[in-house]
Amino acid sequence: MSARFERVGGAALAVLLIAHVTLRPEHGWVLLWGCDASAAAIAIGLLLGAYRLFAAGALFQLAIGAPAFLVGLATTYVPNVTGVGVHTLPPVIGGLVIARRGLPARTGLAAAVGYAGLVCVSYVVGPVSQNINFSRAVFAPMARAFHDLRSFWIFHLTAATIVLLLVQALLRRLVRGISSVPRPAPLPPPDTA
Repeated sequence: MSARFERVGGAALAVLLIAHVTLRPEHGWVLLWGCDASAAAIAIGLLLGAYRLFAAGALFQLAIGAPAFLVGLATTYVPNVTGVGVHTLPPVIGGLVIARRGLPARTGLAAAVGYAGLVCVSYVVGPVSQNINFSRAVFAPMARAFHDLRSFWIFHLTAATIVLLLVQALLRRLVRGISSVPRPAPLPPPDTA
């Protein structure tokens, strides 16, 4: 895997996001969702060589985006072609690049702060009816456990931060394990005598 793979992956994600915004009835508002915003961070990070931006987006996708997609499929998410792409392609690209390059320091914290900011922006500017990042109402399957939005926000953002930090630690351990696997010695040059 090379820098060319990273550029092609970033370009593919950018094209996917353009199609997603164009085809979805939410249009540009869809980019405020954590999964879509992290996919954009991956695309921009890969295209511009901004590895920290890429890493924060990729960690979010691997730790929260992919699991949330699976929970959504089992509960409230209605699949569509570009939405499935936005939830599957970024974690694959992110995982492959992280396996090769590792994670910068404090990536989990950067992703958590970015997501908290995204939830706040969603609350301030997002349409109330879309409940982007569950910023306006408690996630319906959890409504019985949370009687007010503030307690849900505290739970939601705390849980997201913990998951991001735990997955960051797991990924660092996995990548370190991959890089420490002994490589076979190169073959000696052919005998020309």
